[in-house]
Amino acid sequence: MKTRSALVPLLLAAGSWQLAGAQQRPLALDDYYRIETVSSPAISPDGRWVAYVRGYTIEAENRRRSELWLISFDGSTPARRLSDTTGNASDPRWSPDSKLLSWVSGGVLFVHPDRLDEPPFRIPGLNESPVWSPDGRWIAFTRATPPDRAPAPALSAEERKLQERFSGRATEWMDYRFDGRGYLPDPRDPSATAPREIYLLPAAGGTARKLTSLGIDANDLAWRPDGSAIAFVADQSQRDERVYERADLYTVTLDGRITRLTDDGFNHGSPAWLPDGSALVFTRQEGLTRVIASKQDRGAPVDLYRMPAAGGAMQNLTADWDLLPGVAASDFVDCQV
Repeated sequence: MKTRSALVPLLLAAGSWQLAGAQQRPLALDDYYRIETVSSPAISPDGRWVAYVRGYTIEAENRRRSELWLISFDGSTPARRLSDTTGNASDPRWSPDSKLLSWVSGGVLFVHPDRLDEPPFRIPGLNESPVWSPDGRWIAFTRATPPDRAPAPALSAEERKLQERFSGRATEWMDYRFDGRGYLPDPRDPSATAPREIYLLPAAGGTARKLTSLGIDANDLAWRPDGSAIAFVADQSQRDERVYERADLYTVTLDGRITRLTDDGFNHGSPAWLPDGSALVFTRQEGLTRVIASKQDRGAPVDLYRMPAAGGAMQNLTADWDLLPGVAASDFVDCQV
């Protein structure tokens, strides 16, 4: 695997900055409001376009704004803003045939890159970031799905009296309040913090079909190259605040058959398929709960591992690497898989 990343560092030293050909001066507070960022670059599969998010600060409104922009890959056409100014834009994604570009802004919006004069549109049944199947026939996504509510148990006379007389709030979990947001919903209760299950939708839209019913969040969806399955991660300890993150690796077929590939106490993430679909590459790290239990005096490394698609023995691909692979590990390392 080999890709290239361009890093544009902002160098601040000794309270001053220097631009090419410009005179040095002290860094002023107002300079912060002139800093713009470029993030989430998304290259169209046909290599013609680059979509990206432009971020900047509106000082008068004391808030950040993000916009979606599009530019031709060869720079032959000027950059063009696609999102409007009524809301922030994020998460640009391309369809496999490069005919559709989507982004999130109060829902999921789509445009045809070759027909930008047409207004953005929506795909019926989709209101979450799309994860396209390789053949472009299906869209996978995750949606918060509250469980079916069971009938409330009958209360005793004492319980009814307590319920009538108690008008306060009982808090039994650690992170119960957040600045600017107030009291948080109970993370242990699926009805209060609904799990994000995986859904499948035809590319043209319609009624989505639920693939998972795990009761916990599914993350990092990745289609098998032949479109027959989706790899993802989910943390069975998500609702236990005494356990730090330890997500496991799963696959689900299009008919909803789920296979759990790991259950070793480690934290797994960012699964990616080999081109022939025979194996998965993913990040793996010893979770903090295990580090504390074993009384280690340091954290654990993050490494890239390879595993057969059906599960089995793992191979550490970066055992001798002294850097930490992130979500887009292929942007930073070439390794033999």
